[in-house]
Amino acid sequence: MIAEEVEKGYPNLGLRDEDGKPKTVAYQELPAMLLNEVQKQERENQRLAGQLAQKDQQIVALQRQLGALAQKVAQIHALTARLNAKAQQVNFITPAPM
Repeated sequence: MIAEEVEKGYPNLGLRDEDGKPKTVAYQELPAMLLNEVQKQERENQRLAGQLAQKDQQIVALQRQLGALAQKVAQIHALTARLNAKAQQVNFITPAPM
């Protein structure tokens, strides 16, 4: 690792020389810092996985509702067809006005 680059993002990891210039990296500090970052990332992954599971449940519920609505639309179409057929029968039976 380059001390100057590390210092930009993680100033506590850079060790300076007597002139105050970045000299080296405190490598002994890296494992604890990396472990902390990995733990944070794991918590974030778990949070996102929970959100994804909730979204999946919402999608399943919406798919069920959509299926139920599609059945109702089919029933409405069938009833409309029956009503139209009955209306045609009534028109044939109804005597014409005089």
